Amino acid sequence: MNWIRVILDGIAMSAVFNFGVAVFWSCRPSSFTGMFAKELKEIVPPMNKDDKKHLTVMYLTVYLPVLLYGVISAWNGGIAGFWNLFLASYIQAFLINLGDFLDLTYYSEKRWEQGFRFREQRGTICIPVRCG
Repeated sequence: MNWIRVILDGIAMSAVFNFGVAVFWSCRPSSFTGMFAKELKEIVPPMNKDDKKHLTVMYLTVYLPVLLYGVISAWNGGIAGFWNLFLASYIQAFLINLGDFLDLTYYSEKRWEQGFRFREQRGTICIPVRCG
């Protein structure tokens, strides 16, 4: 198993995933409210049909190419055997999650220090990014 290829593929998959999610987030941030914690879901307006459709389109256009990239990469890399495939997939998934974590907590927090804003009929709801 080529370790450098696995790590570079994981970084590339992370970049594709985070770019795709950022594009969909910038188009319609309200469609991501279903992923918030229970306390925040009570504050923001509920997701409507269009938001759910937007989220389904995001799932299909972001997750499927990343999964397909991982499968093709493993096949072209000649990764054979259960444990080698498991370890390569685990490393790639870890790098995707690490990229997502760093993007959401570090970079996004600096970009949106005022908080996330959602428009509602009564006014604007602001959910602070930093607690405390």
